[in-house]
Amino acid sequence: MLAAAGSNTYNDFSDLDHILGFAGLQAPATSYSEDDFTLSSNGILLPDTSLSAAVRAGFDDDLLTLRALRRRTSSRSTGSSSAATPT
Repeated sequence: MLAAAGSNTYNDFSDLDHILGFAGLQAPATSYSEDDFTLSSNGILLPDTSLSAAVRAGFDDDLLTLRALRRRTSSRSTGSSSAATPT
């Protein structure tokens, strides 16, 4: 979970439509994409089944980066379709 300390927010982790599940992660991997997010590592990503379907860094000094894909919407008048592009 990524949240500011003291934010007094509640995250409903039982709603699988709003969390990354990592169920499709094949190890070893340097990146994993799901829905509109990509998690990447300068090392490796490994599945962690001790917490259901989760992910962990391969080594203590691996740097993990989570990127959200920005949805770009096009005007309907041009007939263009929406596309996801990395930020």
